[in-house]
Amino acid sequence: MEMSKNTEKPRRKLPKILHFIPHMISFPLTIFSIYYFLKTKCLINLFNLSISHEVNFEIKISLLVRITAWISAVLIFNVLSVIGARIFYQAANPLKDQNKEIITMFNKILTNSVEQTLIFIPLLANWIINESQSSDDLKKGISLAIIWIIGRILFSIGYFFGYLTNFTLLRIFGFVPNLFTSALLLLRLLGIHILI
Repeated sequence: MEMSKNTEKPRRKLPKILHFIPHMISFPLTIFSIYYFLKTKCLINLFNLSISHEVNFEIKISLLVRITAWISAVLIFNVLSVIGARIFYQAANPLKDQNKEIITMFNKILTNSVEQTLIFIPLLANWIINESQSSDDLKKGISLAIIWIIGRILFSIGYFFGYLTNFTLLRIFGFVPNLFTSALLLLRLLGIHILI
């Protein structure tokens, strides 16, 4: 019986301190960024978004649908990445073809993005529909959504560069913004008001 060769890249051992550096940088950076963007409404101005001063149910639903469409665009990009990798490696049938490591990586990015979306959207919907009373509240909701989307993009980039460099902790720079925005909305749902 012939042994198959292991085609996986050899993993280099990194010093333990390097495992904590992304965490030590990303957590305070994320907290500061969320605080700054919520207080200054910088993201609203950057994307030239305007919110009517009149806040009613129709405006809330319209805003939530727009935000969901933005998030769907991120998911569509993740799906297209998987499709592109499958086409490039001629592994179109996921049930028959052996997945290459890069296809598995893109699948993991997509799976994680779907999981995070299923956590974030209901929490954001609760904030926008049930808690937002003013245009400033809606602007905070938009800012959280933009931070979340930026986090997803950074997660994908970090995951890909982690794959290339074997330093997998680079994805933490995208995961932490997603974690914090969802956590802030969850705390708000539980009656704890931090930043929003």
